[in-house]
Amino acid sequence: MVSRLTPFLVMGAALVTVSGLWAWHRDAQASRASLIRIEASQGRQLFHAMCETCHGPDGDGAGGAPNLMNGEVLQQYPTVSQLATFIQERMPATNPGILTNSEARDLALWIQALNPRLTP
Repeated sequence: MVSRLTPFLVMGAALVTVSGLWAWHRDAQASRASLIRIEASQGRQLFHAMCETCHGPDGDGAGGAPNLMNGEVLQQYPTVSQLATFIQERMPATNPGILTNSEARDLALWIQALNPRLTP
């Protein structure tokens, strides 16, 4: 009788394991999305402190620098990594290279958030 139940017990254990892994994966994705929102929020604060003078308070180029809301910057730098590298190496224009990797990434995430319909 035990041998007849063994396949069902194994299948049940496998289902429990798979559903546990799925829950972990779902929670990990939610945590990652939450972290990205936090980083973008930090990027927003940095933007207002360091970028809005040139790019305008909304990123629309009102200060004379390029518009960051029209998608052109995301066409030129389509990934967070590419945009963050550009920001870190070239911005702010008045003192390039002063931003940390983390600050540049936060700003890149914020700029992506300014273009919600264009973000991959």
